[in-house]
Amino acid sequence: MRKLTSIVLYFVAGLPLILSFLLMVSFRPWALDGDYWKRTLTDDRLYTILLSPELRKDVDERILVGSYTLSGPALVEALQKEAPVPELKALVAAGVDGVFPAIDRAPSARQQLDLKGIKKALGDRSAALATDYVAALPVLAQRPEPKDLSFRPQGLAQTLVAARAKEALGQMITSEIPDQVPWPPTDLVADSQLGLTLANLGPNRLDLATASLGLGSALVLTLLSLLGSSGLAKRLALAGAYVLAPSILILVVGSFLSAGSTLVVGGLNPALHLPVAAGGIIEGRLASWAASSVAGAARSFFVVGLGGTFLGGLLLAFRKFVRPPEIED
Repeated sequence: MRKLTSIVLYFVAGLPLILSFLLMVSFRPWALDGDYWKRTLTDDRLYTILLSPELRKDVDERILVGSYTLSGPALVEALQKEAPVPELKALVAAGVDGVFPAIDRAPSARQQLDLKGIKKALGDRSAALATDYVAALPVLAQRPEPKDLSFRPQGLAQTLVAARAKEALGQMITSEIPDQVPWPPTDLVADSQLGLTLANLGPNRLDLATASLGLGSALVLTLLSLLGSSGLAKRLALAGAYVLAPSILILVVGSFLSAGSTLVVGGLNPALHLPVAAGGIIEGRLASWAASSVAGAARSFFVVGLGGTFLGGLLLAFRKFVRPPEIED
């Protein structure tokens, strides 16, 4: 009866507590590592995907930017040819640097993300952007509205349309891209659930929570082992079995992250609405990036799971090396 009670209490309280502790230990080394996220989000393979010609096939034919109507595929093609990748990477890195300090701050103390670099880069490229954009426009035998730049009227010189497009692009860059934006974004910080989550993700709070979970797990494990069995060897074996189950689960998660990037990306493909024709090409590039990106997380889960499995197995095996006392006649 005592063993049954111990098992029931293990599934009710012990297993969730130990599993939470193992998850926190696996989560801590990479989740709040700014360098890890900068390496992941500035990886050249990710930008190769963004510059892939196949992405143009899934853009609306006509899009509204500010007060101007533009051709979606032509705009994407022009931006891909003149993409300010170095400035974009610098912006992403600055965004990552701004997120982690903001976690431990009040919402009112968040920083400003500087967009002047990306804004200047686009402005410097406006002439080339306009030329590439107009070259990719469809030619139609009709007269456009004053702010409709979604096609080139038949018979109108390409240079004239390019000059008009350059002026419009300059206005859009100036009016649509601010010099700075609050960072993290105001709408994310305003979200009560996300704000609470970010507030609890500070390194000090996370370390304290991990230590508390570890202490609680050890205490519960000791009590359940004392309740469920008698004798040192049997109690250690029961504790080993209780540690083994969640550790194997963490080990499986680490193995899945190590070898399952293709499955993960395959699941993301519909969610990302990738073009059907481009799905295979982009999915392959995305899988390569994802496999490299999750390596740190996978290693953390795998090591923690392997360590817990080893400890659980060692406690189970300890019983075989402890001989019960001989009974004298």
